[in-house]
Amino acid sequence: VETREGTVRLIEDCLRPNANAILWRDKGACWMRYPCAEEPYPDCEFPIDKRRPVPRPGGYWALRLDRMGFDVFSFVFEECRKRGLDSGIHTTYEENHFYINSSMSVWNLKHPQYWACAKDSTPWSGNVSMAYPEVMEHKMRLFDEVLAMKPEMIVFDMFRGGCWTPAFEYVDPVKDEFRRTYSCEPPEDWKDERWMKVVSKFQHAYFREMRKRIERSGIKTRFILGIVYGDVADRATWERYALDWKELLKTDVIDGIAVQSVVPDPKNIWGSTRMIYATYARNVHNLGGHVYFPVSNYT
Repeated sequence: VETREGTVRLIEDCLRPNANAILWRDKGACWMRYPCAEEPYPDCEFPIDKRRPVPRPGGYWALRLDRMGFDVFSFVFEECRKRGLDSGIHTTYEENHFYINSSMSVWNLKHPQYWACAKDSTPWSGNVSMAYPEVMEHKMRLFDEVLAMKPEMIVFDMFRGGCWTPAFEYVDPVKDEFRRTYSCEPPEDWKDERWMKVVSKFQHAYFREMRKRIERSGIKTRFILGIVYGDVADRATWERYALDWKELLKTDVIDGIAVQSVVPDPKNIWGSTRMIYATYARNVHNLGGHVYFPVSNYT
């Protein structure tokens, strides 16, 4: 993938199971796969830094996908057009999604004042909270770079969340919002429905701002939310991320969902998976959205 020829071979390999769309990742292990002004080289290269464990072995860590000498997104999208394929970008909730690895966002590491925090005041080193306006501004600069590539589709992957949950949102802006809303101190149990609702205000604001940027750009792109650990009860996305995907779909913030993984009944793998898929398909179609069921190694 460091050459045009290699990239074409990879695309052709993806097409063997009769795929009709190609989604290209914009980042991996926080390293950007394009020249990124917000996370620039050489800052994003693995440093000698005692805050970071050593990187995983393997050739992947030697790749410099932001310095290939050609615009990979323009190249991939043009190749897709030649083949009559839809094309788009697969992006992630958190840049440092390998949460115990060496790959943490440079911006995040440089701004410890915005790090996420547990109820006992333990910070999550390198993982920032969306409740701070400065973090939102940083995220929007990254998203503007994604939109500049003019993708036909954006799949926003919640599987790569850096293992963040509302348990790590005990930061001042969220706690203050909780006190204003409920006139009491934040609960010990982060799964308390009141706490989840307050955290969701900041989460939903993030997605609404991305939708505004899409509309402002004039690009016709399908904005898809990738949800994980789907089951018939459909609680996982709410409990893990304080996101109500139905509300986002109803209000036209997103255009649909991709069910990235499911939790089947181990005694009835295929039957329960079909039931889960059917439930999501029915719920999404009733709301007028698109639904995807990628076959993936997460399930």
